[in-house]
Amino acid sequence: MCDDDPLLLPILESTKMKILKKLSAALAPVHMEVENVSFQQRQEGNTDEMSTDCCDTHFNVNLVSEEFEGRSLLKRHRLVYAVLADELQTGGVHALSLVTKTPSEVANNNQE
Repeated sequence: MCDDDPLLLPILESTKMKILKKLSAALAPVHMEVENVSFQQRQEGNTDEMSTDCCDTHFNVNLVSEEFEGRSLLKRHRLVYAVLADELQTGGVHALSLVTKTPSEVANNNQE
């Protein structure tokens, strides 16, 4: 399994770190989580070349940023995709699952 290979561990971290750095610089999030969930593709027996040959292809991203204020969900996701265009276009990142909220949305949810 890919996660067990110490030679591949720096590669796993590098893609995650690229995502963290780019999103931090572009969106100044007040909260950010990036989770590598590529292992789920391998566990499901997915034989897609992209998901089995490369260990860091699928990520869950949870972002809270003031940059999302006044933007629709679609525009928020397009903004994130634009920031990560290189990672998405080169085939390194195959899938992103996004949760994009504003600080006020988070505060409102916490009050309920």
